[in-house]
Amino acid sequence: MIAAITMTQGWMIGIIALMAVFGICALVFAQLGKKK
Repeated sequence: MIAAITMTQGWMIGIIALMAVFGICALVFAQLGKKK
């Protein structure tokens, strides 16, 4: 049971982390684009 939960949480954390990094990069590039 613990292993299954860990696997599920690992996938969710990984997906959320990738989305967060992608979103932050998009915001940063948008801000840099507006400034320039």
